[in-house]
Amino acid sequence: LGAPWLKLATSVPSALLMVIDSRTSAFAMASSQGAPRRRYRVLILGGWSPGPLDIIYSRFNADVDFEEPTIPMPPSGIRWCFNPFWVLLLLYSFFALPFFMKEAENLADSEALVWVLRGAALLLSLLILRVLVAGLVWFSIRDALCVVHSKIQSWEPDVVVAFSWGGGVACWLLARRLWEGPTILLAPTLHAMAAVSCMSKPKLPSPARHRPVHVFHADDDGFCPEAQVHEFRTAGCEVQVCRDNHVLCRSSVVEKISSCLRSLLTLSATGGALPTVLGEHASAPAE
Repeated sequence: LGAPWLKLATSVPSALLMVIDSRTSAFAMASSQGAPRRRYRVLILGGWSPGPLDIIYSRFNADVDFEEPTIPMPPSGIRWCFNPFWVLLLLYSFFALPFFMKEAENLADSEALVWVLRGAALLLSLLILRVLVAGLVWFSIRDALCVVHSKIQSWEPDVVVAFSWGGGVACWLLARRLWEGPTILLAPTLHAMAAVSCMSKPKLPSPARHRPVHVFHADDDGFCPEAQVHEFRTAGCEVQVCRDNHVLCRSSVVEKISSCLRSLLTLSATGGALPTVLGEHASAPAE
């Protein structure tokens, strides 16, 4: 056959290997670029009622994994009972106070003085009970922060959605920089929790542009005063005041919350490269 045919025969395998190698490299690159991302993760911090959370679950459960850690939330649930201030409250109410009432008879000679001593004991007891209730709520908030921070570290959520009591806990998380990611606060009872626990309200840091904090606040909410709206806006949060009550279950409000969550999930997936308003494909509002 001669030298030309021999040269062709030896060059064909080399060319074929080059084609196979180039296609393999291109496939590997495409696979790495198009590798399936893990499912979105949303950490839920609930309140005394589910509010709009059940509707959010049903809308996003096909694409999103939800996790709701058990946090102390007096007087709901059981975990908050594992609280030293709750034990002190019970001991004082059922043992110390009756003892003081009984001891007043031994300390006074007249009936009038007995009632004076009992009145003084009651006034003192009201002060002590108020301090114990404040301690109970304070300890519950601290315990909730520990539980949620541990879950954040182990589960690494994309977004935190917090409602009512959970919204207040999320405010302390943000203030202490235990969580700095995208957040949705739904009717956070921040003022009420701070007042009952005798704590100062946490000062929220200004959120980064690619890690926004959205607040949904009802205009008819007996648990969240209007003063919160100004404070959240001053902190740099994006606040929407909705025509609704504390549970935020009106269909138009749920639609806005769903659109916001979808936007934050998209923002998380792209590393903040896309605009923060993407709600065109949100599912229809539940009636």
